[in-house]
Amino acid sequence: MLVIGLALAILATPPSVVQSSDNGLFQGTGTVIYVNGVDPIDRFYYISADNGSHYQPENLPSMFEVNGLRIRFTATIWTSELTIKGMKAIILNTTQLLGDLNSDMKVDFLDAYWLGQAFGSRPSSIKWNPSADLNYDNVVDISDAILLAGDYGARVQQFSLEVNLGLNKTEYDLGEPINITLTATNITNETAGFLLAPSWWDFLVYNDTNNCLYQWSHSGIMFPMWIMNVPLQPGMNITSEVMIWPQTCNATVDHYGTPVSPVSPGTYYIVGLYARVFPYDLQTAPVQINII
Repeated sequence: MLVIGLALAILATPPSVVQSSDNGLFQGTGTVIYVNGVDPIDRFYYISADNGSHYQPENLPSMFEVNGLRIRFTATIWTSELTIKGMKAIILNTTQLLGDLNSDMKVDFLDAYWLGQAFGSRPSSIKWNPSADLNYDNVVDISDAILLAGDYGARVQQFSLEVNLGLNKTEYDLGEPINITLTATNITNETAGFLLAPSWWDFLVYNDTNNCLYQWSHSGIMFPMWIMNVPLQPGMNITSEVMIWPQTCNATVDHYGTPVSPVSPGTYYIVGLYARVFPYDLQTAPVQINII
């Protein structure tokens, strides 16, 4: 049945899909479009939904920043006003490659197999698989096969960039400033785009009971308002400016005047982030430091 459905799907027109819920969350399918403006601020990605709406996501994961990529998503409207680009701003809750039922970043025979296993099912069915309901209409049928067939063979590189945290040492005296840098490296064999803005570098500090004590971007710092799209050749990297964790100075306020809690000698963990908006795109493994 699935083979026949996929054969018919090649000739079919994808359905218009955007479903809403009472809590403001909505689901849809669409195409990622890249606008390559003359100025860096005019270069951005948006989602052209299958119902004709255009959405400007505030947190499109970097792995999905591919012009022409077909995706399915759940999102909430960020603001009722249109952006300066004339679109609805949204916060993405989930983003998947359209047709990728098993979340392995590609659409292949395994996805077709799992759709076939759930074909004809509804939520009350024992063989129901919500991942196979690509158009969110509570039934796995020919419409879902159409969507999968249209995206068959698509894939995305899950992580084209790797972020590492740099410290000059891992043991510090109490009151000694801790200087932190972050480096993003292109780990693929192709040129990768890196959207750079001063406010998107960040780090968190945790104590040994996993409580977050400090976040650099929340320390009252004022960031320059610019964004730049930097192409990174394979193996190339880009490094942030030096960031300082001021809590090690045993002060009640940091150098911006923001109240902070003094720290005591002990073990702490620092996590570096490349963060446009939650959820974070990329983060480093925790780096342990000791304050003595």
